[in-house]
Order: sequence, then C-alpha cells, then structure tokens
Amino acid sequence: NIITFEDPIEYIHQHKLSNVNQRELGKDTDKNLSDVFDRVIKLDPDVLVITNLKDSFMMDTAVHAAHKGILVIAGINAIDVFSAIEQFVSSLSDDYKRALFPRSLLGVFAQRLVRSKSSRKRAIVMEGLLATPRIQKYIRDDKVYYVKGQAPSLRGDYFPIEEGIAQTIKDGRLDYESVKNEPWVNQDALKVLLER
Repeated sequence: NIITFEDPIEYIHQHKLSNVNQRELGKDTDKNLSDVFDRVIKLDPDVLVITNLKDSFMMDTAVHAAHKGILVIAGINAIDVFSAIEQFVSSLSDDYKRALFPRSLLGVFAQRLVRSKSSRKRAIVMEGLLATPRIQKYIRDDKVYYVKGQAPSLRGDYFPIEEGIAQTIKDGRLDYESVKNEPWVNQDALKVLLER
C-alpha cells in the first residue's frame, strides 16, 4: 500500500503490484496537515511518498513515519546530498527527532537534469550517500560537514555526482561539452573518472 502526498500531482500511477493512493496537498487534503498525516500513519502504509518537504512539521512527520517502519521517500530542494541532510536536520523540531533521523535514514540521493548540447535531450545525473553506520554516526554527531570533507575516502558509502556524469557520458546520453563549464562539477574528478 503506497500513499503519496504531491504538490502538484504530475503523473497518475496505475495500480499494479500495489495500491497507489495519490493525494494532492491542499486539493485532496484538509488545510490541517496534522490531522491528515495522523490519519495516514494510522492506515499503516508500506510506503509514504512526500514530494516536497516544505516545513518542520512535514519533516517531523517523515521521521515519525520512518521510525514506525514505513518506507518514506521524500523530496527536498537542495543542491546536493550534504545540503539536503543539513537542511533536514536543522528543520527538525526537537532533539528527539534529530536523534531518530540518522537511525531511520537509508540513503540520500540528489539529481540534476542536464541538457546535452549534441542531442538537445536532457539526461539525469545523480549522486548518492548511503546511510551506513559510519554515515549515521556523523549525522548523529552533527558532523555532516565532516562527511563532505571526507568524500574521497567514503568509497561504497558516497557516490559523487561526477561518477553519475561520467557514466552518463560513457553511455552516450550526455556529452562532455554540456558539463565542462558547470560550477557544480569537480572537473578534475570528472576527468579522472572519464579516463578509467
């Protein structure tokens, strides 16, 4: 059983191997989100999708649901995985939720759409951070900045966006010209990955 809260609903999912109950925030829900989320969590869904965590209440709810064993997939506007974690943790309402968050976290992924100059199509590139015990400890100890500084030594825990770009270029879905002047790309790391 999958329940989504979207703002707005961009794609209608068909029921296949599970029921997908989509709700558009503000349109299909009451104005009082506290009551809405309380009722949804009592339904005990297997998966809860929140497309855009906008405030501390929604972030607290996501942590609460994950702590109850619900797989929570949530979106947050951030430039990379580290910024997403920092933004999420700083928005939680109390120390209890901050302590629960790292224990409930499975992974954080960031994505960007990049337009290929040669094909004029867009390709998605991703970076990921898996919530291994080492990463969870850094988050619990409020040392996310340390994780970012140690990124090169986090093989297996962290997959930088440059790895995603290099794979997308090797697959032919993107060309190097499209990203060579982007300020968010570590060009030295990308060149090393492309030479492998």
